[in-house]
Amino acid sequence: MATVMQVLCWSFLTLAAVGTVGAALEVKRDFSNLSTEPTSEESKFPLLSSDGMEFYDGMEEDPPSSSWTTRINLSEMISSWKHSNLTDPEYDEFQALRKKFQSLWPTASWKAHGLYDDDYLLLINAHWLGFPPPRPSSHYILAFLYTVVMLVGVTGNFLVIYMFCRCKSLRTPANILVMNLAVSDCFLLLKMPVFIYNSIYLGPALGALGCQIYGFLGGLTGTTSIATLAAIALDRYFVVLYPLEPLKVPTRARARACVILTWTYGAIFSSMPLFGINRYVPEGYLTSCSFDYLTNDTRSRYFIIIFFTAAWIVPFAFISFCYASICRAVSHAADYSSSVTVRAVTKLSGNRDASARRERQRRRTELRLSIVVLAVVALWFVSWTPYAVVALLGFSGNRRLVTPLASMVPALFCKMASCIDPFVYAITHPRFRREFARRFSCCKPKK
Repeated sequence: MATVMQVLCWSFLTLAAVGTVGAALEVKRDFSNLSTEPTSEESKFPLLSSDGMEFYDGMEEDPPSSSWTTRINLSEMISSWKHSNLTDPEYDEFQALRKKFQSLWPTASWKAHGLYDDDYLLLINAHWLGFPPPRPSSHYILAFLYTVVMLVGVTGNFLVIYMFCRCKSLRTPANILVMNLAVSDCFLLLKMPVFIYNSIYLGPALGALGCQIYGFLGGLTGTTSIATLAAIALDRYFVVLYPLEPLKVPTRARARACVILTWTYGAIFSSMPLFGINRYVPEGYLTSCSFDYLTNDTRSRYFIIIFFTAAWIVPFAFISFCYASICRAVSHAADYSSSVTVRAVTKLSGNRDASARRERQRRRTELRLSIVVLAVVALWFVSWTPYAVVALLGFSGNRRLVTPLASMVPALFCKMASCIDPFVYAITHPRFRREFARRFSCCKPKK
């Protein structure tokens, strides 16, 4: 079992390292090409927003004077377009925008190999249209990294689900939550083919349908995974601190109720954009979709605040409090046990070496627990915080810091969390490893 885990881990780390080096080179090129003066091609790139369209020369933070800006109401433009009012100047403006977009992006390839149509342009926030298309190598590197993460993550999570279904000894209340995390992470990873396909064709080849599927599954499974991690922390908190209180001891029925609650929690927030409260829109390289955190719509901004609180602040507070309490309780219990043992050993034999060994063992146990707890909290924080920061930067108006690359890398971190979760919460557990070794004779458990 250990050999299999080592092979998987080293393979993942090697492939990730290769991809990271490539990504770092792309980042270096991107930053080396940044300048205060845009190129002649970039300086003419148009911007499209939900409340208007702007054509201006340059990438300045503030639009130029009105002589360089033409503002259009999108709803009126779309209405006139649908009524085939070809003489309407707003239709001409949209046609100009579409032609400019087609000259910079391979839209013909998207139409030939996917579901893209020209209406997709109306989904893209003006902020992303202010950047030139990324290099093909950037798309291919991300497609490679996502493929590695998907293969390793789906394998690990499917293994957890398989072992849970086949081994009755693993169907404990705590493992029901771990299995739910594996299911949620699996669905999160299984949406990656949409991103990989889009990246191969250098843009949103799967069109609006692919965007909505990707955004909805990401919102549903991501929020469900976060809620499940908080539920696992709460479960361990009750087991350690209240082991003898019937009302707080986890049971299978309560674990199943938690599973239903986590999916309901995720479904509530992920379905809101489908009913007009915010929306799923392209971001970054236009190959993925998420909540529109760059919008100026008041109702959508309230949604972003509520969602940020429910999907980041509350779970992080839960996880931090529960694991900190567990560490404190274990430390106090170890102190008490050590003091009792030291007194007994000294009284019976006066053997100070035994008491010293007991003290060293206690400290090693506390250190191991602290490392595990720190790793769990750090994994959650590193995985989800960067993307939350990007969303808050866009929400707060600091959009110059939200570049396409700056939005794509944190999104990759979120997916990598789903790849690592099964190894942290299940596969490294002694009972799981014993059951795995028992079922697969090629993997012998360590004695």
